Amino acid sequence: MSKSSSGRITSALRNLQTGREFKVPKKVSRKRSSRDVTEVPPQKKSLSDDWLQTFAPKKAEDLAVHANKIQEVAKWLEISEENFSKKPNPILLLTGPAGCGKTATVVALAAEKDYNLVEWVTPIDTFRQYRDADEEGIEIEESKSEKFRQFLFQASRFKSLFRKSNKRLLVVEDFPNFLLRDPQAFSSILDTWQISGRCPLIFIVTETKSKQLNISFNLFPDSLRSEYKISHISFNPISLTLMKKALQRITSALKEEPYSQVYKQPAQEVVDSVISSAMGDIRNAILNLQFVSQKDAILTIDIERMEGQKKGKGKTLAKLKTVGRDETITLMHALGRVFNPKCNEDLRLKHAPEQLSDDFETQPHNFIAFLHANYIQHVSNLEDCADIAENLSFSEFLSREWRSDEMPVTALIVATRGTMVHNSQPVSAWIPCKGPRKLTQTCSHEQHEMVFNLGYEGFHSMATAASDLIQYATLINKQKKHQ
Repeated sequence: MSKSSSGRITSALRNLQTGREFKVPKKVSRKRSSRDVTEVPPQKKSLSDDWLQTFAPKKAEDLAVHANKIQEVAKWLEISEENFSKKPNPILLLTGPAGCGKTATVVALAAEKDYNLVEWVTPIDTFRQYRDADEEGIEIEESKSEKFRQFLFQASRFKSLFRKSNKRLLVVEDFPNFLLRDPQAFSSILDTWQISGRCPLIFIVTETKSKQLNISFNLFPDSLRSEYKISHISFNPISLTLMKKALQRITSALKEEPYSQVYKQPAQEVVDSVISSAMGDIRNAILNLQFVSQKDAILTIDIERMEGQKKGKGKTLAKLKTVGRDETITLMHALGRVFNPKCNEDLRLKHAPEQLSDDFETQPHNFIAFLHANYIQHVSNLEDCADIAENLSFSEFLSREWRSDEMPVTALIVATRGTMVHNSQPVSAWIPCKGPRKLTQTCSHEQHEMVFNLGYEGFHSMATAASDLIQYATLINKQKKHQ
């Protein structure tokens, strides 16, 4: 801006040659018509395959957990907030079976009470590089215990920049392995927490039947709970009524888009079978419900009726048996189908050997070894026994072919089909299956001398001596002693 002789303030945007000012074009305002307004289409819901996250309960009312347990956790959070000045670092231990809603309860209540939830995730092994005086690099592995201590210290004292709330809640569900190896280190960490902790801390532990793997039994004995004043809340498996209510919330959402394009709403009988087969595990029930709700997939759902367990008057519980292809059978179940083959009316095998072999293609040698150890007891005549023995010997020859990965699977099919076809008259009795006997291919000097004294001269391999000669020599010596 410049000031003229008349005292007026003139614009500095003046043409130096002509002395005229540049005129700024005025903005012409006009009324906007409805044609000028472009409608923004509404955003479509993104379809996620992870139903556990998609249908996770957002509020405490959506939880499939008993109301008393929810109130206990909520009451503990309220007491921790009231007594923050006296005890700023309370500890809570949540225990219960898998899928009983422990983590979901903590997440839902933390969102309602405006807590900033921070969860510990065990990191991978990392190394730090240092330089010494000779400029040689030295890699030192970072301690997991030190990382865990730093997490408890930093997460409890420093808030997130992206959250307005100052309240923080620490959750530890993924326990580091060093705590299981050294419980004393866990006590030392809790001692540090008693001094430096500045927010509530929740440990979530899944109960197991094995005492060696039970974290609650190994890391949280009664003496440690009383010493550090750790509160304990135990969750029970989800009841059938609460699980049915939670699954109904999911099935009702399948009617709307975009889920209706991919999934179908399963029948009530199928939903009841999913609930009864979950055995109180809500996570298992949701995953099974996702499988049976597939729209384009070809599914075969077998429902097994439990006649002994009555649900009401004249009704029985339906238990989900399989979804999709046939269930993965156990080893003993497969051996029973091989040694006692059943045929249809057209004299075809009811259970195809190829289908039986598919379940054990990762361990063909083990299954063939079980056939070797048990086929004699299930055969009623000598001719069938000889045919099966010859077939098993041929399968052993095929399984030793190391240049092709398909040959062991082919050997398994040959052994399975040969045993089923050649057994014309199976023994109709309950015969327990025995495991294959492993023979060590080591021979002592006394055993070689015993074989030599019995007339077996010449050099023999370790396998031949261990499987044939030494066994015969042992039997002959036993007979001589009895005589």
